[in-house]
Amino acid sequence: MTAKAILFTSPTCGPCKSMKPLITEAAAAAGVPLETFEVGDQSSLVMVFQIRAVPTLVLLDQQYKEIKRMVGAASAVEIREFFA
Repeated sequence: MTAKAILFTSPTCGPCKSMKPLITEAAAAAGVPLETFEVGDQSSLVMVFQIRAVPTLVLLDQQYKEIKRMVGAASAVEIREFFA
């Protein structure tokens, strides 16, 4: 499966700061390209993906259709399983 991941964060979000390195590492290990956006800078993407909380991690297929998402704080194990 060729997928792409998008991580929505906020600079004032504690869980975003702690999870970003874990998500980056897990995505790289799974061979999934990851893009990160701050919600305040990407209002159109926030609306398209209906982001209601951060952090939100969205996994997309080749046609940019959503496969799954993770919202809120997660453990390193849960993050690795997300990319499995």
